Amino acid sequence: MKIAVKTKESVLVIDKSKKDWEMNGRKGTAYKAICHHKDGDEVQVDEIRISENVYNALKPMTRYFFDGDVDVRNGRFEVTLANEDKSSTAK
Repeated sequence: MKIAVKTKESVLVIDKSKKDWEMNGRKGTAYKAICHHKDGDEVQVDEIRISENVYNALKPMTRYFFDGDVDVRNGRFEVTLANEDKSSTAK
């Protein structure tokens, strides 16, 4: 089962990456966004799984609000939609 989620605050996409993989005869490409978020004095930098469409649309050093799905079986979050934070002046 998947649960739809949205970020309440925008996150800064520092960069993005894609990596081809092969395991047990299966092949694919993993897409990730490297994101920065600061809450008070606490800084977090995380790699977040994204869809291919989101990968193609993201611009590094830009803030986004993310929509995505969490798979309850494995706890994985994948972003399926990224909306640029037009109100943010931080780049």
